[in-house]
Amino acid sequence: MDSKPEFSIFQNFVEMSSVGHGLARLDGTIVYVNLAFCNILGEKYREDAIGKKVETYFPKEVREKLINEILPAVRREGHWSGELLFQTVQGRLVPAIQNISLIKDDEGNPRYFSNVVTDITERKGFEKELKREKEIAEKYLNMVRVMIVGLNAEKKVILINERGCEILGYPRQDILGKNWFDHFLPVRLRKDVNAVADALFKGDIKPVEYYENSVLTKSGEERMIAWHNIVVQDEQGKISSILSSGEDITERKKAEQRLLMERDFSDAILNSLPGVFYMFNKEMKILRWNKNFEKITEYSCDEISRMSPLDFFEGQDKTLIEERTREVFTKGISDAQAQLKTKSGKKIPYYFSGQMVVIEGETCLIGTGIDITEQKKAEEGLRYAMKEKETLLQEVHHRVKNNLLTLYSLVNLQRESLREGLSAEMALDDTKQRISAMGRVHRMLYSTKNFSEIDFSEYIRLLMDDVKATCGTSKCRVKIESDLDSIMLDIDRAVPCGLIVNELLVNSFRHAFSGRASGCIGISLKKKGANIELKIKDDGAGIPFHPLSKESKTLGLRLVSMLSQQLKADVSYKGGQGSLFTITLRGDTI
Repeated sequence: MDSKPEFSIFQNFVEMSSVGHGLARLDGTIVYVNLAFCNILGEKYREDAIGKKVETYFPKEVREKLINEILPAVRREGHWSGELLFQTVQGRLVPAIQNISLIKDDEGNPRYFSNVVTDITERKGFEKELKREKEIAEKYLNMVRVMIVGLNAEKKVILINERGCEILGYPRQDILGKNWFDHFLPVRLRKDVNAVADALFKGDIKPVEYYENSVLTKSGEERMIAWHNIVVQDEQGKISSILSSGEDITERKKAEQRLLMERDFSDAILNSLPGVFYMFNKEMKILRWNKNFEKITEYSCDEISRMSPLDFFEGQDKTLIEERTREVFTKGISDAQAQLKTKSGKKIPYYFSGQMVVIEGETCLIGTGIDITEQKKAEEGLRYAMKEKETLLQEVHHRVKNNLLTLYSLVNLQRESLREGLSAEMALDDTKQRISAMGRVHRMLYSTKNFSEIDFSEYIRLLMDDVKATCGTSKCRVKIESDLDSIMLDIDRAVPCGLIVNELLVNSFRHAFSGRASGCIGISLKKKGANIELKIKDDGAGIPFHPLSKESKTLGLRLVSMLSQQLKADVSYKGGQGSLFTITLRGDTI
């Protein structure tokens, strides 16, 4: 293969570099420096440096270390990098990061020392910020590792660096000389990208400085790369080669996709809430709201983004909302009844509840509003039932607030699990199942005449069917045996108890019977004197760690411990042949 195009590309790359590049014989005689290196050494012309010994440009104490330690180490190991002081011809000391490598000929004989130098004088000037700047620099250097690829007019690879080989998974010799588009792009992209490359080399289209596309690695994995390109032209002005630097942005793209999924999921939750949802900061800037908020107020999304929360009220109601807002930001929570004024001037009685939260370091108020028009009408027509109506209304809002806070906590916990490696799809499925478990309590509650309690044994039977339908597979037939007493639980205990049962059933279905054709899960609910005892067991593989310990990293099992503490219940685990969880609701807490 002709090495001239490759050398030309490399030479242009080095000459234009803001980093110093130098070459010396093994006896220390300098044979090449670029302009950046000349500036570091204090030489006006490169000819003034060529022919001198490298030790000429080091102070005495560094010169001894260079000759006695560093260069021998480079001869042995092939490379050395670190921070050394240069001494310019004017006598000025220049701190620099130096990367010294041993260059060998084709027979493997050492021929030259190369040095890539970065002047860090400015960085040294900021002593007060040295530690912070050093950390930033280290992170930046780790972050900006990019692949360098050079292609000739035949679209063959004539240059690739180690980072490029690392990303593609091939040694350099297996890449050089290969058609880039035929070997290192996914099949679906080859035709279109090839056509663009052909048009570019022919001069039919102008070069694109930045673009993104996937590359195909040796393992068959696709990695998304952000490319920056420059073209090299021959004497006739035709494009003879393309030099590209590519940053692997695969993980960033995945993270962006996860964030979009999380945003869509949270929007779906907010839009499914009854009434209006809103969030604003201390500067009274509205940051988020649901579709109901736009529908009820009759304002567009753009209009709401420019409004203050107080713009939706007037008179005494405005004063009241302003006062309760201050109360939220000082005490953490508050609520109010006020007339919400729409764009058309209509006033609608609403009950608002707000709570202070801190999101990404910013203190905000999140809240909900429920239209209480019908309640107000009932108050006017049925004064004798006022106390009963107020009690019912407070209970509804109490449940809505509790559910909103529970959902908020669950989504935040699930978000943390994403950072621990859980897939977005699995996280969404888990959250969906938990919301379904909570929702079933309310469906049972509102399907009966008793609005405060449910038959928990009936709830468990329905939940078993839900989990089995969601988590069961044809590869393993799981039998569920139950022994349930009819026990009534109020909503404040039914919801956390339901979530505990859901987590343990899902955990058994997913993990207990791996590699087996069948399994058995048992669940019992018994009245033991003044206490209520709930047991969930399986005959699976057991759990290799104590699931109730603080070291447990499983979100589901952490939830079991947290919810048990919320209920002030005793919870125990027994391993061995399978798993057995026992949750006891003591009589003094029921």
